[in-house]
Amino acid sequence: MDRGLRSLVDVVIAQTGLHYYDDKPEMLARLMETRIHACGCDTAEAYGRLLDHDAQGAEWRALESLITIRETFFFRDAAQFEALEHVILPRLLRERAAARTLRIWSAGCSNGAEPYSLAILVRRLLDSGLVADAARWTVDILGTDLSQFALSEARGHVFRPWSLRGLTREQISRWFERVPGEQLWRLRDRFADMVRFEHGNLLDVIHPCPKGPTFDLILCRNVLIYFTPARVADIVEGLASRLAPSGWLMLGHAEAGVAADRLAVERFAGAQAYRLGPVVACAGPRAVRAAIV
Repeated sequence: MDRGLRSLVDVVIAQTGLHYYDDKPEMLARLMETRIHACGCDTAEAYGRLLDHDAQGAEWRALESLITIRETFFFRDAAQFEALEHVILPRLLRERAAARTLRIWSAGCSNGAEPYSLAILVRRLLDSGLVADAARWTVDILGTDLSQFALSEARGHVFRPWSLRGLTREQISRWFERVPGEQLWRLRDRFADMVRFEHGNLLDVIHPCPKGPTFDLILCRNVLIYFTPARVADIVEGLASRLAPSGWLMLGHAEAGVAADRLAVERFAGAQAYRLGPVVACAGPRAVRAAIV
């Protein structure tokens, strides 16, 4: 790898925080070369200048979409969703019954399978009669990701069978509708309409945030493994600061044990989550036991 490309690799890692590539610079360089050629640049230095003058951020977004990893599927990590379905979400709905408002953030949402899985759970719990006046509830589920390509897929709420591989045929037919003539499945609007998507870099949560609405539940699963330990600690602290009093944070299995000091751990069968005490927190970006059938 020539010096100019190596230097640009380091810049991209620093900008995105994707230290997963620290020991895989050649892999990142090959991906970057795709964008270098697509932009008609003759050298890495020329592409670096293009990025420097990318006032609208369009090329950065294209590069980020290329280098992020988008492996996910509905109800990934079943034990965690068991805890969400049977303990965490029912408790939150009861606690928020007076305000009839629930705010959830899926950070690093990829193609939307995670926030849409949450929408299915919340809708089923509201329909179960767990809380009164279910029709009057405001449920705001936000999905953010670094990849504009992934966000575009998420907003379309159309999925290939691979994203549904953990679901039964009955679940698929109940929650999705087949796209005519295609091996594709569209999530039904009653679930899809509960979720909105925004572009977001997890590094942004490190910075102080203004006052505003906080989140009752934040999921940031299987994302922190791509950052350095120092960055992970900063990100988790930033996520904790965006929790509402008594709010919950759920990380991936491989990321357990990195939660901020202010969070208390609660353990479930095959899963754990973290809860914030009743303290003042700052803002972020923008449920009866019911078996999943």
